[in-house]
Amino acid sequence: MKKLLYLLTLIAFMGISANTFAQGTGVAPHIGSKHTYSVTEHTGNTYAWSVTTDAAGITAATVATLSSTTGHEIEITWVSPTPGTTYFVHVVETASAANGGCTNHKVLAVTPSNEFDMAVVAINEDDSAVLTGADLEACAPDVKVTGFTAPQNFTYDYGDNYFYYKITATGIGSNSWNAVFDIKGSDGDAVYTATYGKSIATIEDNDLVADGTLNTINTIASTEVIYVKVKVDNAEGATAANNVSLTLSTTSTDVNGNAVKDPITTPVSTQIVKARPATSGIGTDL
Repeated sequence: MKKLLYLLTLIAFMGISANTFAQGTGVAPHIGSKHTYSVTEHTGNTYAWSVTTDAAGITAATVATLSSTTGHEIEITWVSPTPGTTYFVHVVETASAANGGCTNHKVLAVTPSNEFDMAVVAINEDDSAVLTGADLEACAPDVKVTGFTAPQNFTYDYGDNYFYYKITATGIGSNSWNAVFDIKGSDGDAVYTATYGKSIATIEDNDLVADGTLNTINTIASTEVIYVKVKVDNAEGATAANNVSLTLSTTSTDVNGNAVKDPITTPVSTQIVKARPATSGIGTDL
């Protein structure tokens, strides 16, 4: 029987995703991204797909999920590969019985890259704008006199400021991720409290520490953003600017332990309670 020669061309396409961040390419996919792989379709032929850790196709890799293992075109999601490690996508095409039933085998080398990145920006209270420039600075509320005891003992309320931040993860597909960051202010006499949520509506659902030690928010499943709210109870008599910062840490990871890309795109966002005038007590003539 005359043998038929089938020329297979393995093509990797960038998969279409609901997420707006970069997915890499089919041969250099980002962690968590989905891509389409295909060969030319021949009517009546069958196709068997696999992903392995070796070029020979012997040892199966468990770092990817396949939409199907048949058909001339499939989607592969690179769920938990090790960045920089090369994996191999295989397809074996089998001709129909009418065409002799022979097989052909093609392989594509794929080396995933870690594009898991994070950024933090200051936002207004309803997330309708990113704050920049002068909008990052605010005066504390007007001082209120809330108590008086003769002859000259007054109690002042120096008011509260509220600052909002948005932490965004990109290049991670639908993977869960861990955000590690600290919140601190420069005025050691002020009182800072912070909360977070996965939306503006839930921003007060979870407590954080705001004393400069690290916060870790674990496994943020299927979401790309975290919202943080910081309350600054202004110190009595403070006359120096109070810089309130949220700083991301490179110890942030995805659920598979892949580290956030270093350097982080925007690792810190700082908002400022502007300095008050150094107003003295009221003097009078004797």
